[in-house]
Amino acid sequence: MRFLGVLCVCAAMCSAALGAPLRIASAFDPQTMDPHGLALLYHSRVMTQVYESLVGRDAQYRIEPALAVSWHAVHRR
Repeated sequence: MRFLGVLCVCAAMCSAALGAPLRIASAFDPQTMDPHGLALLYHSRVMTQVYESLVGRDAQYRIEPALAVSWHAVHRR
C-alpha cells in the first residue's frame, strides 16, 4: 500500500513538471547555451546546472560515472 502511495506522488510530480517552465536566475546572461562553446567560467556554471556529463570527477579528481555506467577505451589501428 505504501508503494502505491509513493507511486501516486511520483506520478503527480512528473505530470506537473512536464509543463512547467525552467527558470534560472543569474546576474549575467550566458553568451551561448551550447555546452561546446564555453568561453568563461561563469558559462560552465550555467551549463552544469542544465546539462549532465557522462562522467564526472571525485574529490581526488579521478573519473567516476555520472550518466555513463561503464566505458572502455577504443584502440584504432
